[in-house]
Amino acid sequence: MTLSFRPARAEDLDELVTIHTSAFPDPRGYAARVHNFTANALGTLDDLWLAEEGGVLLAHAFLFSLQAWFGGQCVRVSGIATLGVAPTARGRGVASELLTHLHEVARARSDAAIILYPFRQAFYKRLDYAGASPYRRLRFRPQAIPWSASASASVALRLRAATGRDRRAMASCWDAAAAARTGELVRAERAWDARLAHERRTWLVVEGENGVEGYVAWTVTKPDSFVETTMVVDELASISDRARQSLWAAVGAQGAQVATVQADVPEDDPMVYALDDARPSASAEAQVEHPLGVLACGPMLRVVDPATALTARGWGESGALVLQIGERRLELRTRDGRGTVRETQAEPDLRLDDRPLLSVARVRKHACVLAAKALRAGWAEHPRIGNGSQLGRPLCACVLDPCDDSRVGLGGAYPRPCPRVDRARCGCPRSDADRYPPAACRAPRIASFRGRGLGASRLWGGALADFIAGRIVSFRPVASGHDP
Repeated sequence: MTLSFRPARAEDLDELVTIHTSAFPDPRGYAARVHNFTANALGTLDDLWLAEEGGVLLAHAFLFSLQAWFGGQCVRVSGIATLGVAPTARGRGVASELLTHLHEVARARSDAAIILYPFRQAFYKRLDYAGASPYRRLRFRPQAIPWSASASASVALRLRAATGRDRRAMASCWDAAAAARTGELVRAERAWDARLAHERRTWLVVEGENGVEGYVAWTVTKPDSFVETTMVVDELASISDRARQSLWAAVGAQGAQVATVQADVPEDDPMVYALDDARPSASAEAQVEHPLGVLACGPMLRVVDPATALTARGWGESGALVLQIGERRLELRTRDGRGTVRETQAEPDLRLDDRPLLSVARVRKHACVLAAKALRAGWAEHPRIGNGSQLGRPLCACVLDPCDDSRVGLGGAYPRPCPRVDRARCGCPRSDADRYPPAACRAPRIASFRGRGLGASRLWGGALADFIAGRIVSFRPVASGHDP
């Protein structure tokens, strides 16, 4: 099989719709599918690539040119979507070859990573994609929201319907909220056009003394007369905590019309802890009386080039680190929020293979907890205690004992309380009972890897969780103090 690849043209649309209908058998008609190809919220027909054999169209896939926030910096990424293969070409590796071509296109334009939402995770894992942090899909009664509209009105914020004049202010709120998260896409004007054109979506803003401080958008659905009404919170963005609470209060105020609220939030969103479900859910069980929703898989990511990824993202601390990724050894140096990378022959501080089993975290992970999870899952291997499987119990969040650099810490690796002498300084657990839970140890630094400042808290929570993290083969930490 010899395939050729080219961008799509307008005369391909009829064949494209035929393949698309077979690959995505949903109720959309011809016009809606053409619109998906020609006026997508993320791009146009110019972003669509085709695979052909002997002039016969076999498959299609978008490769969008996007930007995403990592470490407070906008990073160039590719977005793959709408991968479809003709029925006559399935089972021949056409999709894999088309994706391989798209990977090379992304590399040629110096994108740091490729992001997609998979139809089958196992298929993309074979092509070196890895799952991102999951998100929570909450389902709760409006009465579960602890803030009231009347209380929100007393904090000098005014809730009102959004108008066209608020578009720029809402975009600013979105940008501010997205910049504080990891992996959030930068929203282009065409994406705003598509979202604002939704006829059944309600948009509200809250105003303070200096203008709009946040907005919320929701859609109310009631598929049948005898089915409860559900409000789907499409998005909520704010630049202040008081605005966020006021917007959630506005959602809760719809309780007279809405039976259930559905909202997707990051895995560590504090909203989970704020909810106080006033009535049992219809899906309650004897063991789970107040279910709040489900944990859902996020997107998948493939690092295009580690050096590009490390230099593109932002960094919160200064320092140096030597990584071995496959056969390459890279020295990363960070200063003033940016990083530089060069090839080196120095002894690596961390070894990874080139299969990304951990990748972009849409929300930042605490370094120690991520390290402990990696060990327990068998993704990490420490030179002194292996992958931690022999411990037979949860690992504490300490990866290194900074008070005694002759030991390899890993908290739970100790069959006795942590041996640190100065517990008040390092924040270690003070009793046998609280030794093992990851949250028990409050020393977030773990250690710096070679040099000062670039703590593993930034390494795991930054590069490895955001871009580089693959199967950890070994690492040799060097103690260097504590975070305040």
